[in-house]
Amino acid sequence: MLLSDFKKKNELKIIQKIDCDGIRKQRLSNLGFCKGVDIQIKAFAPLGDPMIVTVGGSDCVIRKSDARFVVID
Repeated sequence: MLLSDFKKKNELKIIQKIDCDGIRKQRLSNLGFCKGVDIQIKAFAPLGDPMIVTVGGSDCVIRKSDARFVVID
């Protein structure tokens, strides 16, 4: 399942892989999006984009256009 498709808040998931290359993968890695890391969806903007997630203990805001590259369990 992709992070961008997830609709429930406050459910803990595990990142399975980051399915992109280059600068986007580097940027996501710098934010803490790495394989095996716990991720929790905290909130959605009123129109659903962006979303606030907790990844590796830090809160982060991610657009759905970037979240579609994060595969979760």
